[in-house]
Amino acid sequence: MKRKRSKKQFSKKQFPKLLAVLVSAGMMMTLSSGSSGRVYAENPQEADDGYIEMEESWDDGVPAAEEDVDLSDADVIHLEEAEQPEDVQTDAQTPENGLYGSYAEDPEDSDDDFYSPEADMDELTGAGEYTAWPFTATEAAKDSSGQLLSRFPVVRNQGNYNTCWAFTAIGMMEMSMISQGRAGTSVDYSELALAYSSYHLPDDRFGGLEGDLNSLANGGDFLSGGGNMVIALPTLFTWAGAVGETDVSYSRASAVSASGLSADLQRKDQAHIRELRLFNVKENPNAVKQWIRENGAVSFTMYKSSDFRTYYNSTKNSYYVNTGMVANHAVDVVGWDDAFPGSAFANNRSSSGAPRNGAWLVRNSYGSNNYGFYGYFWLSYADASIGDTVYGVVAESANNYMNNYQYDGAGYSVNIETKQAANIFRARTGNGETLKAVAVGLAGSDLSYTVEIYRNLQDLSDPTSGELCSASTVNGSISQAGIYTVKLKKAVQLNLGEYYAVVVTVNGSGARVMAESSYNRGGDLRISASMKRQQSFVRSGRNSTWIDLKDGWSSYYNHPEGGNLRIKAFTDTVGDGTAIISDGWYEQESVDAVPMYRLYNVVTQEHFYTSSAHERSVLISVGWTDEKIGWYAPKTGDPVYRLYNKTLRDHHYTTSKQERDTLVNLGWISEGIGWYSDPDKGVPLYRQFHPGLTSGSHNYTVSKYEASVLISRGWKDEKIGWYGVKTNS
Repeated sequence: MKRKRSKKQFSKKQFPKLLAVLVSAGMMMTLSSGSSGRVYAENPQEADDGYIEMEESWDDGVPAAEEDVDLSDADVIHLEEAEQPEDVQTDAQTPENGLYGSYAEDPEDSDDDFYSPEADMDELTGAGEYTAWPFTATEAAKDSSGQLLSRFPVVRNQGNYNTCWAFTAIGMMEMSMISQGRAGTSVDYSELALAYSSYHLPDDRFGGLEGDLNSLANGGDFLSGGGNMVIALPTLFTWAGAVGETDVSYSRASAVSASGLSADLQRKDQAHIRELRLFNVKENPNAVKQWIRENGAVSFTMYKSSDFRTYYNSTKNSYYVNTGMVANHAVDVVGWDDAFPGSAFANNRSSSGAPRNGAWLVRNSYGSNNYGFYGYFWLSYADASIGDTVYGVVAESANNYMNNYQYDGAGYSVNIETKQAANIFRARTGNGETLKAVAVGLAGSDLSYTVEIYRNLQDLSDPTSGELCSASTVNGSISQAGIYTVKLKKAVQLNLGEYYAVVVTVNGSGARVMAESSYNRGGDLRISASMKRQQSFVRSGRNSTWIDLKDGWSSYYNHPEGGNLRIKAFTDTVGDGTAIISDGWYEQESVDAVPMYRLYNVVTQEHFYTSSAHERSVLISVGWTDEKIGWYAPKTGDPVYRLYNKTLRDHHYTTSKQERDTLVNLGWISEGIGWYSDPDKGVPLYRQFHPGLTSGSHNYTVSKYEASVLISRGWKDEKIGWYGVKTNS
């Protein structure tokens, strides 16, 4: 394909305005004396050269806390609004019992480095409108049997390591899965795998994350160096880190620190983030409460003293910091009580307690599964150290999609004011792929958006130079900034090797699109964002010219640290039963056979198989996704029985008469013989089962690769279901 190059020169006013998050002067990172930096503010008038240059306000020589890695409180704010905190905790010590070692941790996580998903959440209108959830202090006092606490997984123990940030992120994932009924309270993901992966990001199988890196200054160790949501959540979005605890046990911490983890093990994840949302707890506490009610937990940061008894009331199990100490510890919040008396927060620093009623129920990470500072305790609404930023996630099983096309592995983010943004990808697996959803990071409020897919691109400098898949276009709106998954109205079929583009159009005041960025301004944390040409693009409108960000960051924004857009594409590998590819498809030879069509329902998540061209066309007409020919069946042979369950809206297929009869006795409807299995065992159809699904719980495929991916993501290997025949047709 010959690439077209435009020689036209453009005025810088044609280019979207770069808006980067402004890092607060309160961030806990070491800076060299007299340091200053160039930043991009949100609202000041644009300078003539296309960017806003401002001095960062740092107090020279501010030390970093012992394990603090932070891009602190990065509200997109005017510089003059940022204030230096009264104190920087640099010498956190072991708790009284000496069990846990030093654990001063991540200062207030970046408010604007991450935006979370989901739009149009109904906010609460009054503090008392909803009953406290999951329970109040009164209920907790009566919980002698621990039944209320049994709603949650057992409290984890970070031990001697500075990993509260990983425990908090994993805790949100686990409680989200429980709240949705996707997992029980025994669910246990690996904090160690996430902590390691956040600083040793494994490249994905398509090479899109090559060069992206989060690291600690001076070769610091990931267990002792600290961290925050700025690096943990993007890592989870790359499909790394949320592996099973049994695969990467926390007891192996010292061994992993010395020897590392394989990329395959890092990506043996059991859950993915579907949505990430950001709240300001001080401006909108009721939205935080609603999120806890629906999703089990949120995360924020607080100040934990080296001697926690300074601020802790052991009689009331309450904690209250009455001065503006810098947050240094990440926790999960699982409930609240608006009526918790302010007087109950009396402690060594505040004899009268807090100035108002109300408390958050905090879940700590020091291994005590009861009411107490190391387990569950009450934190005052008025606590002066609580970071403004609250993170919430929605997790789902890792079997949602097979492939994640992405370029944005670096943790730090900036925002670009633009009307359109796009990423170009290339289908690289199977005999093609089915594009089913995308992930998009947007900033701003009250925005409308359009997601379009262009396939078969003719010019890799123009994301719209191909065929618009109009039936797949999604229009929507958001009331809060976020990173969220958008399912396409209709899946898009992609040929192997085909280039396609995800194009996002946004409208609304202050509409911005998120991108990764390097961050190397001194301090503990180093973030590197790598990118190549023909990956990420922006433009100011449909009639303007696309700008390749590889060139645009330096040439037009004077921000060479910029990286790729936070746009991802989620696909499933498609097999038509005829292709020979390196991922394990069976080579098929020539015989007379019946084509078996494979279809997918995005609502019920069921795969359906039929030899009837008419049945196939009817299902396509009512919204099923056509995945072409799955295999070829013999015209005669061993029967494969087809059954249907009206309640589950699910089909099942088996060669076993006993299995068929058992299901019929349980209420399934026998639909007779669907097709035949090859007695000569020509082409195996591999069968997988997922116990967590009601519909679509079985999958059948001729692709060894597809089977292995599903098994690695929690599906049970049920060996071979039946056999197709070899054919060249």
